Amino acid sequence: MVQNNPIYIERIEIEDELQNGSLRDVTDSNLSKTINKKTIKYSKKNVLKSYIGLMLFLFIFTFLIANIIHDMGYYFFLVGYMPNQDLIATVLTRWGGPFGIWKELYPESMTEIHTWASVNIINYTALLGLTYIVAKEVYEHNDLHVGWSMALLMALMTYLLPSPVITYVMNKGYEMFPNYNYLAVIMGFMTVLTIIITESYILRNYRPFFIKLSKYLIDMGNIV
Repeated sequence: MVQNNPIYIERIEIEDELQNGSLRDVTDSNLSKTINKKTIKYSKKNVLKSYIGLMLFLFIFTFLIANIIHDMGYYFFLVGYMPNQDLIATVLTRWGGPFGIWKELYPESMTEIHTWASVNIINYTALLGLTYIVAKEVYEHNDLHVGWSMALLMALMTYLLPSPVITYVMNKGYEMFPNYNYLAVIMGFMTVLTIIITESYILRNYRPFFIKLSKYLIDMGNIV
C-alpha cells in the first residue's frame, strides 16, 4: 500500500516541515533531492537493521537454543526443532521484534537483496538441520533405510504443511485481538511448538512404520 512506501512517508514528513516553516525556500528540484537523500538513508538503516536481526536470529534460535536442547538430552525434540527454523522465522517476521529488527527476517515477498539473503540463509540452516539428522541416523545405525525414514516425515511437516497454518493462526490472532498483538505472537509460537512436538512424537513412536516405508520405496527404486 502507498502509505507504507518509504518515499511516500518521507514526502509527507518533508511537506509537514515545509508547512511548519522548518524548511524554507525549497524548490521542487531540491525537494526531490532531499527526499532521495532521506530515502537512501532510510534504506541503509533498514538494511543494517535487517542484517543485525538475522545475526541475532541465527545466534539465539539456530545456535544457542539448539545447543541447550542437545545438552539437556532431548534428542527427538531437537530432531523436530532443527529443521523448523523457517517456522520460527515466520512468527518473528509477523511480529517484527524489538525495534523492528525481524520485520524483514523471513518475508513472503523477497523484493530486496537483503531479504533474499535472509530467507535463503534461514532455509539453508533448516536444510542443514534436516540433512544432519538423516546423516547422523545413517552413521549410527549403518542403515540407509533408518536415516531416510526420518526424512520422509521431516520433509513433509517442515516444508509443505506448516507455514500456511502459522500465517492463518496469526492473522486470526490479529483480527481477534487488534489491541493486543502480543497474543497473536504467542499463538504463533504455540503453533510452532505444537508442530515440533507432534513431529517429534511421530518420529519417536512410529519409526518402525517409516523404516518399512523407506525400505519399500528404496527397494521399489532398485527394481525399476
